[in-house]
Amino acid sequence: MKRLIFVVAVLLVSLPSQGQYAPQYQLLEHFTNTRCVLCPARNQAMYQTIASNPGYVHLVSYHPPVPYQNDVFYVANPVPQETRRQHYGVPGTPQAFLRGANSQSGTTLLPTSKVNAAKADTAGIDIQLDETLTQGDIQVLVNVRTVNEGILPTSADYRLFVILIEDSVEYSAPNGEDLHLNIFREALTDMEGDIISAQTMGGSTPVSFTYTLNQDWDANHVHALAFIFHDTDGFINSGRAGDLRVSVSASASTNGSDGTAIVSVSGGLAPYSYQWNDPAQQTTATASNLGAGEYLVNVTDQNGLTFQEKVTIEGVATSNLELINPFDLKSYDNWVWAEDLLGEAKIRVIDLRGQLVYQTGINGSEKFKLPEFGSGIYVIELSQREAVSRIKARLR
Repeated sequence: MKRLIFVVAVLLVSLPSQGQYAPQYQLLEHFTNTRCVLCPARNQAMYQTIASNPGYVHLVSYHPPVPYQNDVFYVANPVPQETRRQHYGVPGTPQAFLRGANSQSGTTLLPTSKVNAAKADTAGIDIQLDETLTQGDIQVLVNVRTVNEGILPTSADYRLFVILIEDSVEYSAPNGEDLHLNIFREALTDMEGDIISAQTMGGSTPVSFTYTLNQDWDANHVHALAFIFHDTDGFINSGRAGDLRVSVSASASTNGSDGTAIVSVSGGLAPYSYQWNDPAQQTTATASNLGAGEYLVNVTDQNGLTFQEKVTIEGVATSNLELINPFDLKSYDNWVWAEDLLGEAKIRVIDLRGQLVYQTGINGSEKFKLPEFGSGIYVIELSQREAVSRIKARLR
């Protein structure tokens, strides 16, 4: 089988280090054997636990040469599976390791309590994986995206693993097991992982692979799985095609409160729910009437997986605002008034970033006392229908 590996140029895309996070998809590394008489019942119970908690666990099943070396799945590709067995020191089967730690409790390979305990876990790295099948070749693109450096280990000792699994294989095994799930087929990286460079942390690194599939495999059931471990801090995250993916686009606020942010979501399980942290606590994919500043949005899919993204609404700086005064607007010591104003009008206060900090209505030329915002220079804007006055003033 031929394997071609192409490393695409690093894209350094710095992201804010606070507030964001990706869902942490739990990696379950399962060791089993088609001649192990204890395996079928324990494996089946593990499969049921995963199925009853959809979306949280990415499974790979290795077939090591213990207790029997003539396991058909081991013989098909022995070296990488033996490498992973030795990594964990697995003496026999079945065994399972959740996020790099033995998950077994008694005869139960994956207790429901351990899955439930991990559901709220988040990650500072998002693994985005895309795959296409063309004439027997599978192309895999893995994008490692740092979303929050603040919750990641400080040293850059990260290892990326990318493997191929066949998610469903029908085979009447000697131990009576007929259906085998997520069978390990091939490693596209080193089986000890490929070291991710230090510059990857804080940016985004796409890596692509092309592999010609074995004709004995069902190409429609072969998929890629990627995961990352840190040499000292352990498991970081895993990813497959179809995982929850979130991006946010924004338009600037031109008048202090008309910015817009739009969430694009794919993968996971629809429908999705949205929760913004703006003053209105908006709950739709589009948040409107936003002033300049940073906002967080939580996107949660039907399985309960949550992705938190940050977006910055740019503002029109007050230096770009035309200062005009047809209403003879005045300000002194946080008092504002307009000598030539008749009827109701609106006053807005805009800071130097273009962010709206206050607005209220007034009637006629009466004086109005503004609240204290913090000492500094602000633009005071008074508007009535189509007419506008703007002045700069020092407020406290």
